Amino acid sequence: MRVYIFIFLLFAPALVFGRSQGQPQNDFLETIHSLRANTSVEAARELQSIQVTLFRNGDTPKNWRPLLELGITYKHNEDYENSQKCFERLIESASKVDAVDWITDSYENLADLGRWKLDYDQALEYGLKALKNSRRSKNKNLVSEIHFSIGKTFEKMDMEWKAAHSYSQAIATAVKSDPPKHIGKAHLYLSQILKSSGKFKEAASHALLSSDYLPTFGRPLDLRQSYELISYCQIKLGDYDKALEAATLGLDAAAKSKREGDEIILLGYLTTIYRKIGFYDQALKHGLDALNIAEETGTADNIATAALQLAVIHQTTGNPDETKIYLDRVFELEEKNIKQKYIASALKTLSQVHSQNSNFDKALFAAGQALDKYSIIHDEIGIAGSLFNLAEIYRNMGNIESAITQFDSSLKYYEQSSDRYGKSNSLIQLGPLYFEKGSKKYGIDLIKQGIKEAEEIAASTLLLDGYRMLFTLQRENNEDKSAAISAEKYIELQDSILSKEALSRLSNMQFISKIDQKQKEINKLQSERIINELELESNAQQIELLNRNQELQRMQLSESKSTRLILVISILLIAAILLLTIVRYRYLQKIRQTLQEKNDAIKRSNDQLQEVNQSKDQFFTMIAHDLKNSIGNLTFCMQFVNTENFIPKDADAKKLLNSLRRSATESHQLLLNLLQWAKMQMSRIELREQPIVLIEVIEATSEVFSNSLLNKELKLVVDIDKKIVVETDENILKTILRNLLHNAIKFSNRGGIITISGEPSDGSFLLSVRDEGVGLPTGFQSKIADSKKFVHGSGTEGEVGSGIGIAVCNWLLKLSTEELYFANNDSGGTTVSFTIPLQSTHLTEISIASNSVFTQ
Repeated sequence: MRVYIFIFLLFAPALVFGRSQGQPQNDFLETIHSLRANTSVEAARELQSIQVTLFRNGDTPKNWRPLLELGITYKHNEDYENSQKCFERLIESASKVDAVDWITDSYENLADLGRWKLDYDQALEYGLKALKNSRRSKNKNLVSEIHFSIGKTFEKMDMEWKAAHSYSQAIATAVKSDPPKHIGKAHLYLSQILKSSGKFKEAASHALLSSDYLPTFGRPLDLRQSYELISYCQIKLGDYDKALEAATLGLDAAAKSKREGDEIILLGYLTTIYRKIGFYDQALKHGLDALNIAEETGTADNIATAALQLAVIHQTTGNPDETKIYLDRVFELEEKNIKQKYIASALKTLSQVHSQNSNFDKALFAAGQALDKYSIIHDEIGIAGSLFNLAEIYRNMGNIESAITQFDSSLKYYEQSSDRYGKSNSLIQLGPLYFEKGSKKYGIDLIKQGIKEAEEIAASTLLLDGYRMLFTLQRENNEDKSAAISAEKYIELQDSILSKEALSRLSNMQFISKIDQKQKEINKLQSERIINELELESNAQQIELLNRNQELQRMQLSESKSTRLILVISILLIAAILLLTIVRYRYLQKIRQTLQEKNDAIKRSNDQLQEVNQSKDQFFTMIAHDLKNSIGNLTFCMQFVNTENFIPKDADAKKLLNSLRRSATESHQLLLNLLQWAKMQMSRIELREQPIVLIEVIEATSEVFSNSLLNKELKLVVDIDKKIVVETDENILKTILRNLLHNAIKFSNRGGIITISGEPSDGSFLLSVRDEGVGLPTGFQSKIADSKKFVHGSGTEGEVGSGIGIAVCNWLLKLSTEELYFANNDSGGTTVSFTIPLQSTHLTEISIASNSVFTQ
């Protein structure tokens, strides 16, 4: 017995050592992975035991993977010393056989370890070593990953442009790799750097590229950050349509990331977007949603952010009481140690409320407090914004010197923080103040600098303010030619912004329409699923019946005396199954037919809805372009006349007054047609036929255009029998005549003749309006026949039109089954005709028409 014990003790160490030497790699990996992120004492001892075993086992490649995973596990457990030992041991072992990829991977992990320890010098040293080794590797993905890692280190060291260069290198390398794993994140990080430096256009471009790659090579969290960046940058650039789309996609990515509170920032962006485009109800809805989510799952900082958003909306809409309620909510959160920038922002908003109410002492006090808060936390952009706010208050008070001082200070801070938007705004606001102070040329130059900055970052709202102020100062400084150029750019930019706003609103309506369409598709899929379930149920019943039949057959076949009975029963069962199958098939066919009819009805409804939306699109676009443009020209001309240095000559005054008259006439005519069109679309027009003396309606309608005829030196000839009495709706007849006369004047050449004539025709009276103008273009008649389109053109002297007038005439005539007839005259010009029912008692009293002439 003693001999056996002695032998066991002699060979036990060898057995244990031999077992550890031969322990499979997978066992190590499984144990390491199970202990990752476990910081208990027992876990630390077990990891230490594995480390000792791996170090003792030598430098064989089978130990490399466990060593790498062990080093990563130590790093996650913040045991940086042992983590570094594992990576250094791996480098030592892999260097003996020049295993490039393993060496590079280890150096990269050491660089990552340096960032975890906040030792960025170490991180950069090992990152550069990893890059040097990776260039000997054919693995492009590895090289891209190293560039990306070095970029993160530079960013931590506040060397943003070096970081941007590294991310650009990561992108360039990843494009050549297959698959391009790190390209999405590199675009994302580069976008964040560009955004912080105020290059919003470039930042948005890289964020958009990252959103293309991240769904395949990234996490929902990264994708959400990408959409957040796109939305933020597009808000800064003034492209609210793209900002809205990105924020909506970001909300979807936030839902997939399943992290509480991720959607709060995106809801805040949606709130800002809808506030910027004037959809205040939508802005309030999303702002309240953000506040509710923040109160349920978010931090006090998130609650403060949402409350500030709501306060700004109410301040913008002129609701000071509601604004103060939400600002008080932010001030209450100060006890919960929220970031001081939120308190500072609330104080700045409060100062703006006081300034709007002309409480300048309170406004200055609140603005000063905001500036102190931002100064304490060294928030340069916040300081710049507070100084800008103080300058606006002083300007409202009439204290020009103090306003200039504060604007100059805000400009310096915006330049230091690389906020080009704020820099541009400060320059534009400073210009008029220096001009008023007497430094006229310097003031104009400042505005030009601000416009240049705004053009480089594509800030359309700042450009609009800049050109408006530049025109005013150049005009006052007698720089008429430069002022005219600035005015032209202002009007062009204003038209562009109005069109963009209209398209943004229409896009929002179309986005809602797409959601409805998706819901209908879901309903259709649910209907198809129900049919499939019914078919499966039918098949299951058939199978069950067949199984029962087979069981019955087996039972009855076992009894030799019941063979005939079994046969009869089997036949009956088969017949019953066939009958049930036929009935079920017909039932399913009927369901399919019903569903098909419903789908067809839905499709017809969708087609009708699309037609209505197209008509509405045209209507809104026409309002945004024609009506606002006409009224904008009126405003611009009045501003031009109102300047102190305006000394009109006879020719200039006449030309300007003609422009005012034409804009006013076109606006009035367009407004009348818009009201008529709106009534038509709401089906609010009813025919009220009554006897009318035709010549009286013509004279009353013609009188409205007396000034237009005189201005264009036109003669109006009315060749209508004074006894003609027609039976129609007077208002509808006046609307049609007014539009036809307006078009005849617009398309007539100066000094021409317009003739209104008519003749009886089969119980009706054919009324014609003839001009000697430019005539109709080819295909005009077929386009006019389509009531869904507005056909427009320019007059002989540049008069503009929307085409809605002729569309209104066509639609009104169709109420009484009539239509317009167009013809080009042989001698030039156009004749437009339509028929009106004659009063029955006068059909026999029509005599030869007598002539009456209006000479205007």
